[in-house]
Amino acid sequence: MAMRDHHHAGEGQANQRNTAPGQLHTEFKKDSPPLLGKGHVLDFYAIKEMISLGGFGQIFSGYDIRTQEPVAIKVESNNALVTLLRNEGTCLQHLHQTYSCNGENVDKAPFLKFLAYGNTEIVRFLVMEQCGKNLRELKRETSKDQFSMATSLYIMQEMITALRYMHNAGWIHRDVKPANFCVGLEDVRRIYLIDFGMCRYYLQTDGSLKPRQSHASFHGTVRYVSLNVHDRQDISRWDDLWSLFYVTVEHMCGQLPWRMVNDRDKVAQMKRAFSPETLKYGEDNHMPHAIAFLKYYLDSAASDPVNYFYYAPPYSIFLAETTNELSCRGYACNTLLDWQRTVSDEQSDNSPMSDYVANHFRQSPADEATAKQAYQKICDKRRQVQNSCSVYYI
Repeated sequence: MAMRDHHHAGEGQANQRNTAPGQLHTEFKKDSPPLLGKGHVLDFYAIKEMISLGGFGQIFSGYDIRTQEPVAIKVESNNALVTLLRNEGTCLQHLHQTYSCNGENVDKAPFLKFLAYGNTEIVRFLVMEQCGKNLRELKRETSKDQFSMATSLYIMQEMITALRYMHNAGWIHRDVKPANFCVGLEDVRRIYLIDFGMCRYYLQTDGSLKPRQSHASFHGTVRYVSLNVHDRQDISRWDDLWSLFYVTVEHMCGQLPWRMVNDRDKVAQMKRAFSPETLKYGEDNHMPHAIAFLKYYLDSAASDPVNYFYYAPPYSIFLAETTNELSCRGYACNTLLDWQRTVSDEQSDNSPMSDYVANHFRQSPADEATAKQAYQKICDKRRQVQNSCSVYYI
């Protein structure tokens, strides 16, 4: 369905009028009443109930009155000082059009299906397919508020895939964080990138990159943004990957050192002094190779931000390293992700070796001793690979 709202969102940049310095204006508080009531119909979609309240919009569960299929309906007031929804609708629709034009199956896209966008006398609305829980919620449901190594690497792989496609289509997300990735409503192994209100289209009409600006506003979530964003430098594709790096470290380690710090300058100071190799990554005593490999490239980009602004990150290399790491750890297509496992499974089967043994048994009738020997050989091979490639990331 065509976009039918005539208000321009200006690339989703948050309006900071009438706010304290360094703070973003928010339209909704926790006790804000729903903008729409149950049964309200927008085009062919009926409201059921409000399921989420963000700083700039409200999200409702609903259904298609023609098919009864569940949908998610995001709305913002027509009087909103900060207008992000049109930008989000434009981005989501463009991503799916690009995906389709490339001859790819839209059902396999790492983004929720765009269904409709429009406006009434009181609200603008965006209708999309409904998703399941987000990664922040799923992590909190684990026994240690921490994902296993296999699940963390799987998520990292899916996040890179989503960002690669978004970047190749000409968009930068600018707010990569766990709450902006969700699993499928039915297929919980599918991971979708969501919430494009803050995104920016970085290409000119001829396909070249827009020139780098000498100064930019702060965009994103303090815990996950790059130092480049803290320094108010123009945001590039690399900054999305910095956020992905921080998210992955948090998934593997449980939390980031600045988790409880809200002051932007203090968080920036802690990030400058951050030594991720000193953290404990689940059962590992060292930083996993895939994340260390990514960090090497990110550091290189940070050392020369002006030139790297125009360089596309090597997504294929990052994906290959992550896939190899998963393989070395015995991950298979039928390996259960953390949110597919019961609490008892998680507590009794939480080490890399036990992960491999369990997966090996699912694939073949080998005995436990044979499986453990196979795992040890993989670990030895992995160390050899890391030593031979150490020049790339040490």
